[in-house]
Amino acid sequence: MDRLRTASFAACAVVATVASICVARALLSGSRPPPPPPPPAVASLGPSLLRAFLSRKSELASRLAAALRLRTISFETPEGHPVSLLPPSGGAPPPSLPPCSGCGCCRAALCGDEGPSPSRDARSAPTPTSLSDSRAAFLAFHAHLEACFPRLHAALEKHVINTYSLLFVWRPAAGSPPTPGVALCAHMDVVPAPDAAEWAHPPFAGEVDATHVHGRGAIDDKHSLMTICEAVEALLERGWAPRRAVVLAFGHDEEIGGFDGARAIAAALPGALAGCVPPHPAKPLSFLLDEGLFLLSDFMPGLRERVAVVCTSEKGHVNVELAVEGVAGHSSVPPRSGAIGALARALAAVEAAPQPVHLRPAAQLFDALLPAMPFLPRLLFANRWALSPLLAWALLARPATAAMVRTTTAATLVSGGVKSNVMPPRASAVVNRRVHPHDTVAGVVARDRAVAARAVAAGGGGGALAVTALEPLEPSPVAAAGGEGWEAIGHAIAAAFEGRPLQAPGLMLGNTDTRWYWGTAENIYRHCPTELTLEETKMFHGRDERVKIANLARLATFYACVIAGACS
Repeated sequence: MDRLRTASFAACAVVATVASICVARALLSGSRPPPPPPPPAVASLGPSLLRAFLSRKSELASRLAAALRLRTISFETPEGHPVSLLPPSGGAPPPSLPPCSGCGCCRAALCGDEGPSPSRDARSAPTPTSLSDSRAAFLAFHAHLEACFPRLHAALEKHVINTYSLLFVWRPAAGSPPTPGVALCAHMDVVPAPDAAEWAHPPFAGEVDATHVHGRGAIDDKHSLMTICEAVEALLERGWAPRRAVVLAFGHDEEIGGFDGARAIAAALPGALAGCVPPHPAKPLSFLLDEGLFLLSDFMPGLRERVAVVCTSEKGHVNVELAVEGVAGHSSVPPRSGAIGALARALAAVEAAPQPVHLRPAAQLFDALLPAMPFLPRLLFANRWALSPLLAWALLARPATAAMVRTTTAATLVSGGVKSNVMPPRASAVVNRRVHPHDTVAGVVARDRAVAARAVAAGGGGGALAVTALEPLEPSPVAAAGGEGWEAIGHAIAAAFEGRPLQAPGLMLGNTDTRWYWGTAENIYRHCPTELTLEETKMFHGRDERVKIANLARLATFYACVIAGACS
């Protein structure tokens, strides 16, 4: 009895000690450290740039609206394969447009008064006319940029890549030592708007009201491209010059993978930067900033501050095809288990055996949010050492957070029988996997193969199982949540937005065309501080896309301060 009492007292003491430590850690993590001072260039340029851009916000909105009227659409086939705008080898070159004389230059590529036609807005089966219209729109976009930003076009080296993509290089002053450069990326293309009739503002009208610019591309990604150019134009107007190379990379087919755009730009970069960056094998870019997540005002319940989620990595992906070869025959004398039954068991087994949980890099995101969290969530997230099982359970309870901590499983395609009284000889399914940075495509596929094989064998027949990896892409390298690129982004956010929003590293669940730059940049970041709520993120590839006019001025300030902070 005495031993039991002693053990109980000891257990209570341990629990009390752990609880005290957890509470103390939660209390200590509630204090936010003072921000580091900004670089001198940001401190001197940031306030004046913000005032100047805010005073010109109507002009910024008008220029963006003109860009949104251009139908720079990327198309896919009905099967989801990208449709290149480039002519076949040996084919006729794409049409050319006359020089632009202002925002009206793009009229040849606008929809006009007749409204959008179905062929232009359909995701599948683009017609020759719709492809021709898109080609003309990209060339009109080039002309629009040249008319709006004359200093940029005069001072920076311009490279036209595969007819429609653009690469600008701002070389450092003579005598600057070779130093890895900095790149800002955006894309000119947009997805179609097949539901155009249901938009509050026509998707390609580029309408401007008192508060917003409306249209397809307003937040994906023409607002980034235009405000990057506004930033460079403003810095040139002030006589500022970089001490390292600045790259502007504007692709034309990001929405369908970047095969003709970003891939070709990345291949051209070493030659374009020759002489102002260290020689091979060093990567020519210190860091690259592309589109990504946003500046969110309601990132999680109870959070008191806005959060700038800067993605340091992207998930990979692979389509895992499960195919079972069975015995064809009449359904009146079926085998013990046919191809469809075996496939059903395999699919059910794969869904019932989810991939393992990895709390990093999600843990880094929540660590950055700790000072602004209410006490109870802070108690949980600040004490992963003791409460990681509870934390994992909480994150897995919602699909949005579950996707942050594991490779996801989504059965998306099934095919098999062709007639109700015929046993099919083959049945197949595709499981779409978004691969977590702590997993590999090979490991995910091997696990699926083992799980599915056991399920098929347990059914006592059903045929041979084949597991094939389709369209594999490994997860991206993970960028540093620290160092010059990370700090330049943080200082720029603070300069453009009052109250210094929290900067937090995140994981991009989808994919951008930054995959093509993995070999050219030491760190790749994915962020654009578009001011949104979680509900407003549904505009991304959705209906009624729009951006706040005042946000454009802050975006231009942000990009100018990224350049000034990293390149002074």
